[in-house]
Amino acid sequence: MAESRKTTKQKIVCALTRREGKPIKCHIVPRSFYEDMLDQEDGPCRLYSNIPGTYVRRIPVGGYDAGIVTLEGERILSRYDDYASDLLLKNVEALQPFMVKDNLEAWRIKQYDYKLLKGFVLSLLWRMHVSTRKEYIKVQLADYMEEELRKIIIEEKEIDPDRYSVILCRWLDKGFGPVMLNPDRPREKGVNFYRVFFGIYFALIKVDRRPTPDPFSEFMLTPGKDLQIISKDLKESKEWQLMGKIARANEK
Repeated sequence: MAESRKTTKQKIVCALTRREGKPIKCHIVPRSFYEDMLDQEDGPCRLYSNIPGTYVRRIPVGGYDAGIVTLEGERILSRYDDYASDLLLKNVEALQPFMVKDNLEAWRIKQYDYKLLKGFVLSLLWRMHVSTRKEYIKVQLADYMEEELRKIIIEEKEIDPDRYSVILCRWLDKGFGPVMLNPDRPREKGVNFYRVFFGIYFALIKVDRRPTPDPFSEFMLTPGKDLQIISKDLKESKEWQLMGKIARANEK
């Protein structure tokens, strides 16, 4: 009987498949997107946050949540994670720079799987929503949105590019390691987006029924169109200023 109770306690209802099973440690952001931080000479990376009540702590294997998916759900997410890692991290020779007056404005990739890449980014937003980790507390999706994203992830659906449109960006700076900031919810020309960070990349995801505004509509993931990744200078960004404020606050 003791063994039976133990087994029962170890089971959860998977937030993705909605079926019962054994929980597994699910990385909210795949490990591959911050592995560079795990090999630093200064030791394990540390989490600095501007969320009240959150203190500096070591995260030697990154942020994960052990209570949201089962092994079955993790296998679904891994398909997206593996594809994104191969495309964005391992296949760097496919990134073609787009220059304007000697300035690197963007990168292009000629061929990519729209369903898998967009599914990967939407799965990050979904994971942050269902996670109980404090750093994702600002990700609050409407119930119908959470259910739509769940079905898109499970069914590997190709949805209209303007539905939950995704715009990818990549930091220019390489000397500071991956930037793991908390997600936020900016408004661009009156339209609501979430911004999620994953290593040297971040993505804007539209969560609004209104059309994606220009110029973002020119860069959103679209079937049959080259993948365009906007370049962003970390040192000149608002995120850099925020990182400085967080670092100074934690030093005090």
